[in-house]
Amino acid sequence: MEPTPAKRVATGRIRYYLLCRHGPYGNGDLLTQTRDGSKEYPTDAIALRLAETLADLSRGDPGRRIRLGAIVHAETKAAKLTAEHIADTLTPLADDDTKYTCAASPKLVEGTSGTDVKAVIDDLNARNGHQIGNAVLAVGHQPQLSWIADELLNASRRWPRRPPTPIDRAGMVCIEGPGRRRGRLCWAISYDDKAVAEEVREKIRRKMDTAKLLSGAVAFGLTATFGVLLDDSKLQNMASGRVWAVRAASLALLLAGLLYFATMYAYDSLLMPQRFWGEGRPPRSSRPARRRTWLVARPPSSAAWVLYQNMMRIWRNLFTTASVLVAFGISALGYAALQVDLLPALIYGVVLVTLTLAWIWWSRPLLGSED
Repeated sequence: MEPTPAKRVATGRIRYYLLCRHGPYGNGDLLTQTRDGSKEYPTDAIALRLAETLADLSRGDPGRRIRLGAIVHAETKAAKLTAEHIADTLTPLADDDTKYTCAASPKLVEGTSGTDVKAVIDDLNARNGHQIGNAVLAVGHQPQLSWIADELLNASRRWPRRPPTPIDRAGMVCIEGPGRRRGRLCWAISYDDKAVAEEVREKIRRKMDTAKLLSGAVAFGLTATFGVLLDDSKLQNMASGRVWAVRAASLALLLAGLLYFATMYAYDSLLMPQRFWGEGRPPRSSRPARRRTWLVARPPSSAAWVLYQNMMRIWRNLFTTASVLVAFGISALGYAALQVDLLPALIYGVVLVTLTLAWIWWSRPLLGSED
């Protein structure tokens, strides 16, 4: 393992931020959990996975190596004990001259604004005490860890905005800090995500059913619009502008139907049993695979993370795009059916859409996290 070889590395620039939520805590101490018939501290299991990951990365591309330079924690007993467990697990596996020490970070407490989060990141950048690593490990609480992740992932470009980063108890995420491009979620380590993976699969099944239902509605709409377009007598009674509106609506609904079908096929592939997951040969180009910019590395990330990120990507790129096309198609059909002038229709349409989107944004669910 090569986390902090002082004789080879002489840089204090923080490139990787490892954010760890404290382990299960109660009665003044960390709690053990039973897995495979034996009790263990989830924090210790996470630390061992971290050691394996750092060792694997040290044998790979030198530009991607993670050299841990400092471990800091919030000023709470739960965070302090978690950080000490991680340090005690990592130190025997590191080089002989490396001993990980934990330092309390006053700024790793719950803040109330984005300014507080930026101050925490500035503090983390200054915490590489030995100036020999390119990574810092911060142990803290929710929701602040997700706030830090959100700031790192969206600092350089606010749109499209990355979704929030969930971190479970004793879980850890690694974020490559923003440089010329926005930050990147590299990988995530979770203690036990088997139950979570099944819950995500159930969510995928429900989204798939929704896509089926809407594709059926789109097929019904296409039947109606094609019936108008194929009837010359109906077309002759329409103004040319309204004929084009019906044609545009038909095209939008057709594309939406294809995207809904693509959504169903994509979700079906996610429901493939994990035993049959495979991966094609990597590209011959020396550049990293494009998918790694949005998908966490596996290993060490769990199947639940891979399912979650793919589910959200399909929903955003395919399902949401299809729904926008359906909304456009319905609007075009409404313009053709109501027989209003184009300019008033555009003005009223923009106003109604703006008000509707504002109301949807105002009424959106805010789930938050519990620590």
